[in-house]
Amino acid sequence: MSLVLNGLQALAVDLQSRTPDAMCGKPSLSVGVIYGGTNVSSVPEWCEIDVARRTIPGENCETVMAEYQQVLDAISEIHPNFDCEICEPDLNVDPFDTSQTSPIVMAMRQACRSVLGTEPTITA
Repeated sequence: MSLVLNGLQALAVDLQSRTPDAMCGKPSLSVGVIYGGTNVSSVPEWCEIDVARRTIPGENCETVMAEYQQVLDAISEIHPNFDCEICEPDLNVDPFDTSQTSPIVMAMRQACRSVLGTEPTITA
């Protein structure tokens, strides 16, 4: 398991070195849940890791899954008996990339100007 966690940590560091999206910032990755084992004094037969991956415009599920596969392939090259599989994500939502000139954004800007009397700042 530590090999996978280390590989995912290296991927998370790489994500932070990428060019950020102007609105959404940089992509991110975090391990949220780890399952496995039945007691503290034995090596677990299996382990499951749940990963949260926040994408930015220009990324998609296929590229994210390929990045995970690269992590696992690198481990398999060093440890031929390593056995792991990637499951399809429970939640797959493309990053929101709403144009600042879209009707909904323009309507919200106008409503803010009308109510607050100032030009709103648009941020993610």
